[in-house]
Amino acid sequence: MLFPSNKNKVVLHMNERFGILHLSDIHASEKSKATIQRLVGLLKTDIQTMQERHNVSIKMICISGDLINSGDDADAQLVIILEELLQPLMDLLNLDEKNIFVVAGNHEIKRKMVVPFIEAGLSSTLVSESAIDEFISTVNTDSLKRIEYFDPTFADMFGGDPVWKNPLGRAYMVTTDSLNIGVSCLNSAWRSTGIGSAEKRKMVIGRKQVIDSYESIKDADLKICIAHHPFDWLVDEDKSAVEKCISQYDIALTGHIHESDTKVYTSFNGQTLFNTCGKFDNSSDIYNGYSILAINPYNKDCDVILRQYFDFPRNCFDEALCVAQSGCFSTSLGTKDDN
Repeated sequence: MLFPSNKNKVVLHMNERFGILHLSDIHASEKSKATIQRLVGLLKTDIQTMQERHNVSIKMICISGDLINSGDDADAQLVIILEELLQPLMDLLNLDEKNIFVVAGNHEIKRKMVVPFIEAGLSSTLVSESAIDEFISTVNTDSLKRIEYFDPTFADMFGGDPVWKNPLGRAYMVTTDSLNIGVSCLNSAWRSTGIGSAEKRKMVIGRKQVIDSYESIKDADLKICIAHHPFDWLVDEDKSAVEKCISQYDIALTGHIHESDTKVYTSFNGQTLFNTCGKFDNSSDIYNGYSILAINPYNKDCDVILRQYFDFPRNCFDEALCVAQSGCFSTSLGTKDDN
């Protein structure tokens, strides 16, 4: 059996902080399998050290896309993710599949299934807020052929029973002994053709997708949004509309840009913490690492623990001093003004 038995409730010990492990851009393939095995071994050791040092217990794993290297080889590569990354982490942290949340990235796209005339039509049509809203209301599944496999064959294994779902996204509620946590998993990659940086300002999430997902978890004490692309990768009209809706969330987790970027935006209804955790795959000298969000469940103070991988001869994870002093970004998630 791949997964341990289900648990009904996340429990923290006295004075322990609630931890979220944020990973992105693993890019698993047969070629990188040995490297992933080595990095996961180092990651497990580092996680144990961080939990003790920062008095945090990791109770959720969030992966913001690009788990594999190519959607065209998804069957074999997703097995590598399950066996070499997720199962070892679940065993270490004593978690089950209900505590894991994943979204697709541009590397999950099956590029062979991108149809040029459909792509041309979508590119010329989805350029206004009204057109995007109309499309999201009645999603044409022909437009999703490139990524439609991902949810039923992989993502649906995780997160438990969704409280909301449509062809592009899902939302879940997680119960702890001190917090009810809502998690929105939004698909930002369905418009990707897998060509990389040339797609900036061409992606689409859709305001309606965000609003519908948020409504299903709005009563949660802590609301988290996960998407692969940072929001400045969306078409201009969608970026403006989506960012206004994302401000309702306490935390937004993204990947894709292979850099570590953590910041707090203040809007009319409170603060939102944004964390882009960097690239777990160390195939280049772009920032490689991961993040742990350590949250006090009683006052919502939050430390983002930023860990960077250093290649040989050190071959270890350490403080991301290039990003923040002591490799830690501290903030308060505060209180949202629902009015």
